[in-house]
Amino acid sequence: MAYRLAISDKVGVKVEGSTVDEDGVEKRFRFVLVCDRLPQDRLRDLIADKSATSMDFFRDHAHGWRDQRLVLDADGNPAPFSLEALQCLFTISGLSAVCWQAYLSQVVATAKN
Repeated sequence: MAYRLAISDKVGVKVEGSTVDEDGVEKRFRFVLVCDRLPQDRLRDLIADKSATSMDFFRDHAHGWRDQRLVLDADGNPAPFSLEALQCLFTISGLSAVCWQAYLSQVVATAKN
């Protein structure tokens, strides 16, 4: 008999944080990054691989985003997801690490109190 999980093989990672603009004003951001839900053994191997970067991970396992407003197209509208737009997003120092920590905290099952 074949089994499958009742939950999706994708996870919508809620990414939240802030950065400072050219005037020194804190700008908050919040968006959802849609990624593959890696099984525990693959995630453990990825974490153990010290040569892998968060950009490597997201290049291979991110497939979309919602409510993203940090990367804009030529008309000033939020850019649709693409590898090029993702690379642009990650030119903000520390943002790939924020996404990675959000992924690690949300891809795992947690106990409910």
